Amino acid sequence: MVEPVEKGQVIAIYKPPVPGEDGMTVKGRPLPAKRARELPPLKGRGFTRQEDGNTYTSNMDGKIDMENDRITISQVYEIFGNADLSVGNINFVGDVVVHGNVTAGQASVRATGTVTIDGVVESADITADGDIVLRSGMLGGSKAVLTTKANLYAKFVEYAKVDVRGSIEADAFVGCEITCGDEIVLNGKKEQDHRRKGICSPRNRSTGIRKSRRSCNLYKSRSAGRSPASDQRIREKGGDASGEYYKDRSRTCKILKDLEKSVVLITRTTQGEQNFCV
Repeated sequence: MVEPVEKGQVIAIYKPPVPGEDGMTVKGRPLPAKRARELPPLKGRGFTRQEDGNTYTSNMDGKIDMENDRITISQVYEIFGNADLSVGNINFVGDVVVHGNVTAGQASVRATGTVTIDGVVESADITADGDIVLRSGMLGGSKAVLTTKANLYAKFVEYAKVDVRGSIEADAFVGCEITCGDEIVLNGKKEQDHRRKGICSPRNRSTGIRKSRRSCNLYKSRSAGRSPASDQRIREKGGDASGEYYKDRSRTCKILKDLEKSVVLITRTTQGEQNFCV
């Protein structure tokens, strides 16, 4: 169970000892009170003891743990294993690191920082204000959602909805609906007898899709255009959203034609690639 704290939040208040009063036993004999002892200051890191000597406050947004009489406040929530039903939903102020898999029973992982997952992600909702790093990829099962205000780095993503404000770098996408605010870079090798399908929606005029120096796993682009949020921002600035759309469409069509020429060249030099298309 994660106990979140905020910067400046009071995490502990020390109560000084109060001298006891002498008492009496059941036989009527005097029973002197024991002397009260001061407790040592709290030990650990991530917090500050205030000038009054009794109040302790957090130095950062994060999570608080207590182990072996030591308090630790950290901006990184690490799971040394799988994130499953036993862990529950994760909603953390800071960075999240999962050293195992994120199983299908794990509904969501949300962080105000970055999310890094070493294992495979199944049908889960991953949301971050920072980067999302999927070291072993995602098997979305048409239920997974990836949302980040920064960048996405993944080995592969299959059958998921992807919404990225920054750039995307991955080996392959299969059956994904992708909205990207910057550049999409595909670094993977071609795989035979796989048909890349999906939807790519660049957010703005600067969006492009480029191949790396190696052959790419591309997906079929059914539609391209700005998101409704981009149109709204153009209108707020007094621009013509429809005019901007046609400019975007022209640039996007040029990008797709360049990609088609590249793919045709690849398919001519590779045997057995009948279903590799854009």
